[in-house]
Amino acid sequence: STDDILVRNQALPTVSAAGTDQNICGTSTTLTGNLPAVGTGQWSFAPGGSADGLGAISDVNSRTSVFTGTAGQTYTLRWTITNGSCPTSTDDVQIRFYGSPTTASAGADITQCNNGTFTMVANAVGAGETGTWSIVSGSATITSVNSPSTTITGVASGSDVVLRWSITNGICAASTDDILVRNQALPTVSAA
Repeated sequence: STDDILVRNQALPTVSAAGTDQNICGTSTTLTGNLPAVGTGQWSFAPGGSADGLGAISDVNSRTSVFTGTAGQTYTLRWTITNGSCPTSTDDVQIRFYGSPTTASAGADITQCNNGTFTMVANAVGAGETGTWSIVSGSATITSVNSPSTTITGVASGSDVVLRWSITNGICAASTDDILVRNQALPTVSAA
């Protein structure tokens, strides 16, 4: 009486590499998991990796699947390579989506007479964004570069200064708007 048995020594799966962390301006990206030489790869969310529950992996079995999410959110995805009964190999990648910044508005140009101090009235920035004043031309001092309502001092009598209000959000292109402030000189005293 005989009986046969098969013994199989499976190879360890390829070491998983989920790719480098990504910072994206938008809400969609292509994942870059490595191609398994041994085993099968599959995407999933790492524990707590989809806090808003809105992230979507187009094809969990494709190492280069498209992944979409929500602007302002960070997701952690896991690339897992398995081969039979062998221990799995996993690696995580973090995807951070940024939305385009609020459209910058520096306010209307300002003209004053013989007064070198100006108060700005730029628009407010959105959550997670940064607003910054800079001098494009002329000479002045910006009291608080990140405040939309900062004061500008030291504008010489009879001179113009062009300032720029820039709003940024992560790696997205900044939104900018310029404003001209003019400190007019007093007229010459007339002689009769």
